Amino acid sequence: MVTDLDVPFTSSIQRVIGDSSNTLFWKDVWIEKLDKKFDRLYRLESNKGAKVMDRVAWINGKCVKTWQWTRDIFGRAEGLDSWKWELSSNGLFTTKKLQKFIEENVLTDGRGQTKTLRNSLVPRKVEIFIWRVLLKRIPVLIELDKCGIDLHSVRCPICVDDVETIDHSLVLCKKAFDIWCRVYKWWELGNFSNISIFETFAGSTNTSTSGIGRKIW
Repeated sequence: MVTDLDVPFTSSIQRVIGDSSNTLFWKDVWIEKLDKKFDRLYRLESNKGAKVMDRVAWINGKCVKTWQWTRDIFGRAEGLDSWKWELSSNGLFTTKKLQKFIEENVLTDGRGQTKTLRNSLVPRKVEIFIWRVLLKRIPVLIELDKCGIDLHSVRCPICVDDVETIDHSLVLCKKAFDIWCRVYKWWELGNFSNISIFETFAGSTNTSTSGIGRKIW
């Protein structure tokens, strides 16, 4: 007996397609039982007794498939590959939704308050620049040198007095320092005496300069 040899008799027989006129597309095992594997599509089939030749044909060397559904196919039943973003209720990705997700789940403290402060009067490019400065992501010469980039010099190309660091290029360089002094005078903030850009943006312990970060950020 075949069963005594542990050979599954039913799966050892498979339909061989000739002219495809005598094989049921859905119910016969010619690839596999398609009505079981694709049961949702099978329920939409208008002719459940369709032969293989009714659904698949070779025309000019190309495989042409013909379907007859009881209604228009939509959603997953179409069988089209697509991407779905699991962090969105409708599965669609947008940068606005990603920004909201980051703000709600990453940039908030334990009380649900955002850790970032924005000023609608400040252009977005300026905000991004300040954000990069605070993260020390500005490609000043000293940082490029640390990355192994071969440079002729790492001195400030404006004043040549010191190494070009973030603090030097944005605060300590004579040109930058002069601009900050003029800004403080214009805004009536007293004398500018900060020695780092981080101190300037965050607000110094010096009472005459505290609050500048809040004003521009």
